[in-house]
Amino acid sequence: MKLVMISLALMGLAACQEGKPTSQLKDNPAAEETTRGGTNPFPVDSLNETEIRTVAARIGYVEGDGHPDNGKCIGCHQNFNNIDVLDDLYNTTSWAYSCFDSGVSTRTEATAAIACLTNLDNNATDVKQVGPGALGFMAAGVHHKIFKDLFKTAGREADYEQFRSNAGMPLAGTPFVDQDFENLLAWVLNYYPSLADFLTHDGPDLCRTRADTQIGKDLQAYVKRMSEGGLGWEHVNMARGVTMFACPDTNKHNCFTQKGQNGQDLFPRADSWKAPGLPGHMRLLHQYDETTNYWIRSSADGRFVGNGGQPSAIIDLQNKLSGGKARKITVEALYDPAFLPDNSGFIFQGDEHGSRICEQNILEHEDLVTLDFMQQGCSKGDLKIGLYQAIGSNLDSGDIRTLAGYFSSDSGYSINRDIAPLFGKAAGLTMDTIRRVNDGSFEKVNSRTMSTPYHGSWMMSPANQIATSIVSASTGGKARHGGYRLFMMNSNFGSKGKLPDLNDPSTALLCTDGGEKPSVSFDERMLAYYRYARQGQRVNSLESSSDILVYDLLRGKEPIALTQMPKGYYAQFPHYRSDGWLYFTVLNAWTEERFVVATDMSIHLEKSPITQP
Repeated sequence: MKLVMISLALMGLAACQEGKPTSQLKDNPAAEETTRGGTNPFPVDSLNETEIRTVAARIGYVEGDGHPDNGKCIGCHQNFNNIDVLDDLYNTTSWAYSCFDSGVSTRTEATAAIACLTNLDNNATDVKQVGPGALGFMAAGVHHKIFKDLFKTAGREADYEQFRSNAGMPLAGTPFVDQDFENLLAWVLNYYPSLADFLTHDGPDLCRTRADTQIGKDLQAYVKRMSEGGLGWEHVNMARGVTMFACPDTNKHNCFTQKGQNGQDLFPRADSWKAPGLPGHMRLLHQYDETTNYWIRSSADGRFVGNGGQPSAIIDLQNKLSGGKARKITVEALYDPAFLPDNSGFIFQGDEHGSRICEQNILEHEDLVTLDFMQQGCSKGDLKIGLYQAIGSNLDSGDIRTLAGYFSSDSGYSINRDIAPLFGKAAGLTMDTIRRVNDGSFEKVNSRTMSTPYHGSWMMSPANQIATSIVSASTGGKARHGGYRLFMMNSNFGSKGKLPDLNDPSTALLCTDGGEKPSVSFDERMLAYYRYARQGQRVNSLESSSDILVYDLLRGKEPIALTQMPKGYYAQFPHYRSDGWLYFTVLNAWTEERFVVATDMSIHLEKSPITQP
């Protein structure tokens, strides 16, 4: 059965979902017979096969007719491709749609509809404060004439632009035209299929057990050369004299041990979150004072920590060494921060600036309060790199490489249980090469694409020689986590536009029984990831948790859990700095506090292998 993918809008204008066979679109579930709100101004009509196929092509559901608008949502940030978020998409869309059920033709009706929309957002006291998450797919329709007329009829025409700016999707790019939005809304509300049938999946039957793990000899030999032969970015940065943040001497385990004038630790221990029996410590580096969005990443030296948000920010930890507060640099971007492994640059994504790379040294200026990418040392224009990008630098040429493909997002708040990734046959990957130019900025010099069926959420090692992906596997037609596949980025990677075979010696398959967003260490040896607790059904965020795990690519064997988080605590977004210290965040769902945490446990594990039950 050939599966296809549809992208719908919410929190970044996308909801990537597995759908029905392209050859059987007429077999989509029949539209509901119940009429939704007789005076609701939004038409929600049944769609014929031609209409379904045309709209589906526009948003990347099926291959289209060459129209320039085809596939406009494939690169969107939030992918709704699992059963939980599909439910959320449908429910929030239905609630927002129902606000119009009593009509909007009079001032009284329009005022009531606006009050209804406001009540959908727990954080809003006025409609101008409503965010896209409260509107579901309707967030992609706030540009529609009906929304404009709503505010005009209610006598609040002056407030429409602020509402549209806050709640409208996409955040960047061209919104749907009215007719496309109406057809997509009809699909969501009338053709919402049986989830069990809708999520039928034909991915490869890989990683049924952890024993199915295999690491190719060529890949393992590469890891040995880089980690033990002194060839990776960790060793290069050390030779170049890159100073690691909060390290008083060359003993890695002495980092973050500084004390204040009162004798207390400047970076308090958080060892209560450690898994029992493991060496090393955990340290609290920072507590956020506002909500973050999606992953965080730190600079190679560990001094700067970038986070997505509205707005995004880069935290400079330097002042904490003297007992002060971290300096926050506001960034005019939305998400996906990443730093170059040689400590020389960083990237952010989103908003009107698109994809921008800047020299890292501009962050050292104490007078830098807001980064708007107009600073000297930033790329002059949008580099047009796909969202959820991985980035690395070649040890020989210095060329910057990025990977961007199909992905499954995690805002850091929206998921609280282990879920199956859903990437279909249409999944693909784009590889871009970026170089510095004479004026101190950056430009894209090469780009190529390849087909990566059932592979997504791509990441890359610091030396841009190992690409990692999550496999969307299946058993009995049901999707499940198929482990991590690793690929040496040699001449065989992407040869003829496709991935190497499973038995290729330059590849690996790590059967980890679940996991999100992997990160490879600077010596190319350790792979860190986080995994949500296995739950049979949706649960409250206070009833679940997530943990950090690491896998030793040199020794193989089993992954090791570094944390043992209690219910309501989520360890997320692990990533390495150059010396092997691992940074991650911890969300306390009880208090909604989020912390940046660092640990040297992975460094200990490289020296002293440990087996966990």
